[in-house]
Amino acid sequence: MNRAELGPLELFGVPAPTMFTIVSGVGTLFWVAAYVLVIRKGFQDRSFAMPIAALCGNIACEAIFSFLYPAEGLLRLSNYAWFALDLVILFQILKFAPAEFPDRRPAAIRIQVVFGILVATWCEIAFIREFHDYGGAYVIYGQNLLMSAVFIAMVQQRRSARGQSMGIAISKMVGTGLFSVTLFLFSRDDFARGQLLVFLYVACFVLDLMYCLILRRYVVAARQERESGKAQESEKVPAS
Repeated sequence: MNRAELGPLELFGVPAPTMFTIVSGVGTLFWVAAYVLVIRKGFQDRSFAMPIAALCGNIACEAIFSFLYPAEGLLRLSNYAWFALDLVILFQILKFAPAEFPDRRPAAIRIQVVFGILVATWCEIAFIREFHDYGGAYVIYGQNLLMSAVFIAMVQQRRSARGQSMGIAISKMVGTGLFSVTLFLFSRDDFARGQLLVFLYVACFVLDLMYCLILRRYVVAARQERESGKAQESEKVPAS
């Protein structure tokens, strides 16, 4: 018998629905922390800390499951919070993206961002209706996989930790990981333990871990560069 046939798991005598609420609640807190850190880092570095493609998919997904096909309970409140935070990140992208792409006109960049959001919204609604994914598991995890990939692309393109932090990377990885554990172990729906979603759980975690490892290299290099600069400055100060 495989895990998909076992149904929701009761752990330490705690009913599966209660465990679902607890673990997904903790995962929500990690994702809210990731969003807050993204916004903080964006203003701190005067850049955007979430890739543009990720923001387009995110804001579309959270608008859909906040207003068009509202989720239930805690997840609906989470979607409202994430959508509000996404609007702040959208402001940062519209404000700071022209400095990231100096060879392109600011108006063209902003039009492309808005167009990307419209395309993402259309694509996600079409997917939901075509495959009856009104609970959002597949489209949300597909969007998460895209996000995990483009975060790696962003750090590689910038070749630095600018606009990024280990706090963001770890919060994002742990938040998604906890949701994956919640769905796999405690969901009452057997499809949550199906092959496609299990692949998405694992793929998101692997890419998030890769991002943490790649980013850590740049964070350590930046710290060593700062320490080296301070040492050189101290050597220039004449002894009294």
